[in-house]
Amino acid sequence: MGNFEYKQIKSMPYYIFWGIATVAVVSGQIYMGKGYRRMADSVDRIVDGFVYEIEQNFKPDNYFLPAIPNPNDSPYKEPLWIE
Repeated sequence: MGNFEYKQIKSMPYYIFWGIATVAVVSGQIYMGKGYRRMADSVDRIVDGFVYEIEQNFKPDNYFLPAIPNPNDSPYKEPLWIE
């Protein structure tokens, strides 16, 4: 059972090379991800500034939207149907 033959024998430089390559790829992905996140944050700040300016330009000075509408301003008048 313990007497078997290796199909491939790899040397220590093989494992060192692939270990370094793996670390390089993973660190590059993390670096690019951080760069994209910073870019997205800066684009969000720019877009939010434009949206704020547009909202301020089109909003009247006495702008107020009540959370609960006044029931007396209902478009329906009593009775809704005739029996």
